[in-house]
Amino acid sequence: MKSLVAPFPWQPLDRICQRVLGRLLPRACLLCGRACDHATLCPGCRDAIPGHSQPHCPRCALRLRHADEPHPCLEADSPLHRVLSGADYAAPLDRALNALKFDQQTALARPLAELLLQGLHDSRTDGLHTVDAIIPIPLSGQRLAERGFNQSLLIARALIRAAAGAAPPLRHGWLQRIRHTRPQSSLDAAARRQNLRNAFLASASVAQLRIALVDDVMTTGSTLLEAARTLKAAGAAEVVAWVVARTPAPGSRCGD
Repeated sequence: MKSLVAPFPWQPLDRICQRVLGRLLPRACLLCGRACDHATLCPGCRDAIPGHSQPHCPRCALRLRHADEPHPCLEADSPLHRVLSGADYAAPLDRALNALKFDQQTALARPLAELLLQGLHDSRTDGLHTVDAIIPIPLSGQRLAERGFNQSLLIARALIRAAAGAAPPLRHGWLQRIRHTRPQSSLDAAARRQNLRNAFLASASVAQLRIALVDDVMTTGSTLLEAARTLKAAGAAEVVAWVVARTPAPGSRCGD
């Protein structure tokens, strides 16, 4: 998928051009590019996204066979109270997420955030009104310098804009990544957990608040779990995770 505007070396100018074009041109479907008025996805693509508008486990966001299926997926003392995803991390949505993260297609943050917002609207347990603050998963200073932006921050900002005043405040300074780590995608589950040990620092401002962590993709959950542990240790009353997409467990669903 290609953006209407090629990435500029000067990121602020790129974002301004994307915003102006977005107002002048008809909205195109996130996945197929067909005109679809003001919707994020055309009806055909929306129905084709794996996991969209289907029951997921409220603890780990893996897809369920039916809404009332038991879900013994996370340990009882998990620092994450709930996890909500907009859809499964699978074709064709994975291409859009990779284009945002690795191909500088920052204009995709808005439609991806709208997909997450739809999941929040459809949820029986989550919603914008259930938290006091939104915190995107931060990048280390080195990773931010390499990439030029934090995709989770872009998604969180777009989510708040799409909510049109109904969202809690964004507090991206309340959680910092204080240690540079190896890319999680290159590690197995055990190594991912070890890789992130003591990687975050939380502000005391989170005390007694309900926090929503926002990220683009949840795979093993190691990043979100470590961030949640850090927030709970700083006094957060509750931590939930909102992710655009959840990587399905190979060959299984929650509880298998």
